[in-house]
Formats: sequence, structure tokens, C-alpha cells
Amino acid sequence: MIGSDADMLTVTYNSAGTLLEADTMGSTQNDYALGIAMDSTGSIYITGKSNNGLNYDFVTYKIVNGVVSWEDTIDRGNHDEAHDVAVDNDSGWVYVTGNIYDPYTDWDRYTVKYSTSGDKIWTRRSYLSGNDLGRAVAVDSDGNVYVGGSISLSDNQHHWYITKYSSNGDLLWADTLLANSNFDVFIYDLAVDKWDNVYATGKGVSSDGHQVIYTVKFDSSGNILWTEEYGENTSPVAYGIAVDTSCNVYITGKMSISGSYYIVNLEYDSTGSLLWADTVDNSTPYDCGEGIFVDNAGNIYVAGYQYNGSNYDFVTIKYGTNTGVHSRDNVEKPDIKVSLFNEGEIPFSLSLRDGKRFRVSLYSVDGRLLECIEGEGSGEYEKRFYAPSGIYFLVLETGERRISKRVIVVE
Repeated sequence: MIGSDADMLTVTYNSAGTLLEADTMGSTQNDYALGIAMDSTGSIYITGKSNNGLNYDFVTYKIVNGVVSWEDTIDRGNHDEAHDVAVDNDSGWVYVTGNIYDPYTDWDRYTVKYSTSGDKIWTRRSYLSGNDLGRAVAVDSDGNVYVGGSISLSDNQHHWYITKYSSNGDLLWADTLLANSNFDVFIYDLAVDKWDNVYATGKGVSSDGHQVIYTVKFDSSGNILWTEEYGENTSPVAYGIAVDTSCNVYITGKMSISGSYYIVNLEYDSTGSLLWADTVDNSTPYDCGEGIFVDNAGNIYVAGYQYNGSNYDFVTIKYGTNTGVHSRDNVEKPDIKVSLFNEGEIPFSLSLRDGKRFRVSLYSVDGRLLECIEGEGSGEYEKRFYAPSGIYFLVLETGERRISKRVIVVE
């Protein structure tokens, strides 16, 4: 916020978390950055919406060495907004997707292809009945483009909607996903792995108000390979997804615990098995993860925000390859250790700090609470639960952290 107006802000850190640069851009009105991408040369692309005094415009910037190289604004006379940007690093093409509003057709998905110099190559509009919202865009190894979002049709339910275009803008396929007749689903981000499988994440909301993080893996033809749900009874939402070179899947978003929202980060393997989950408590009432990235060394970066009761602040987190949060002050955090495979029982060890209260819960794979222990203290503790063969989740909750581990019991 500069004066009374909001501007776009980009921040650059080195790998150790040291701030290198911060730049603002935008008009004399309110401007909001909603998507970011980087090409192989280090150029940055920012997309979002800019207020022209009457409504919002669809806006995209290219930044080279901290300086705006080009910008493009699309104003179709009503409210327009860009939500995501992706770059094909082999060709340099830039793809932006978002929404444009038409009072006769409601919201339509709108996708633009740019050259590296900012020339428009093609645009595609959905023209579907109902509200069709473009939220995410990704590019595969052949230069094909995937656009994801949600659409509200005549059944008054929200469906996931994914469209695949060739690099030339030809429609290759479109897929609508509705989990079931009592379940609304929303896409907020997409990712593509090295085999050109497509991953979509967002949220699912049942007719009785229960909400989960909903993640789907498609093959390049649009066939569903698996679906996973996470976080029932915590009102979770996923906003960011990334895939590493081993096709492990990383997700960030938010979930509600005891009346406050925490940043939640998940990792699935390529088959959809949950490997770990971590919540980040910044001791503020509202925290949210918005974007996630994995580098070639396996380090994980999460960007989001927190609300301290009066202002919003940026939050950036780095996880190392051992999925432990890198803490500036190197303070040891509470932890729980357990083997993935166990016979007839689930032995686990706790590392507790500062004498705080803790709770360890055992959940079935469908989210039912089976057992729990509570206490307070510091030090190392050995505990165990007894359970028949099956898949379970062991969850440690303290005042500052929530850790979930998947365990399998065999006879």
C-alpha cells in the first residue's frame, strides 16, 4: 500500500532468505498482482488486475533486472482480471489466463499467448453459459497449454473445468469434473510433471458445508489417474501446487485450527500417497499459503501472507530436503517420529520443547478420530497406539505446530 492506493510488489531473496530487492509497479489506482512466473533467463512475468478508475483491467508485466521491459493491459469495458501466468522455457512463449466480465454472459475464461517481446499471438475465450472462471495455467514439454478453473452450470453446482490447447491455440480437449451430485469443486492451481501428467488442486465443498483440499492427477489425455482429499473438518483450501523431478507433488494453502487459520503444506508421492503434512503457526489469527515452488536441489519455497489483526504481511518459508522448516534462529521445534510400516502397533517418539501442552491423535484414513493422548512437558518421550492392520494418520499438535505422519499397520 502506497498512500491510499495498493500497488503490485515483487520481492527477491537469495537462497539464504536475505532480501535482495523489492520493486513496486502499477497505476495511480489500486493494482493487485495475482500470478508470477520466471523464464530460463531470469526475466519475471507478473499478472493481475489494475483499476482504471471505473473498473479493473487484465494486466501483464515483464520485468528484466528489476526494470519493466513491457506491459500489456486488456480493457474490454467491464471488469477484467488475470489470475495466472506460465512460460514455455523452450520457446519463450508466455501464457496468461483469467476472467472477463460480460453483462450478457456473466464471467468468461480468457487466455492470452504473448511473445517474449509482449506481442499478442492469440486469445481464447470460453463463451460458456454460467460463470466460467480461469484460475490457473501450465505448459507441458510439447508446448501444450492447460487452463484450469471452475464453472457454474444450470445444475447450480461448481465443476472443475480443464482445457488443453496446442501451442497454436487449437482446442485439444476439455474436461469437466464433478466429484458427485452433492459436492462442488474449484481449481486454484495446476502443475505438469516431466511425463506431462497434469495435477490440479483447490477445494471441494459438500452440500452440508464440509470442505476439503481436493487434488486430482490427470494423464495428458485428460483421464483421471487419482484423486485425494485432505483436512476434513478444518475448512482447508489449497492455492498452490508444484511438482519435483521425481514427480512428488507439493501443495500449500490454509486450514482452520481452533478458530485460527494456519498455513498448511502437503507432499504426495506420484501415486497420491500423502508423505507429510505441516502447518505453520505464526501466532497470528489468519495465515495463508498462496504459492509453492521446488528447486532442482529439492528445497521447497512457500509464499503467502499473515494478518496480525490490523495489517497484512508477507510470509516466505523455505523447507530443506528433509522437509524441516529452516528457522532463522535455529530453535528446535517439536517433532514426532514414526516408521511408515508397523506390525500390530504404532510406536512413536516425541520431541517436545518449552513445556507446552501437546496432543497426539490417531485418525483412520477416512478422518475418524480413534485415540488421543494429551499432556505437557519437555524432552523425549516414547509412546504407542495399538491398531489393526490398515492405514492411519498420526498427528502431533502443540501451541506452535501441527505435524501429520502417514503410517501403515500390517499383521
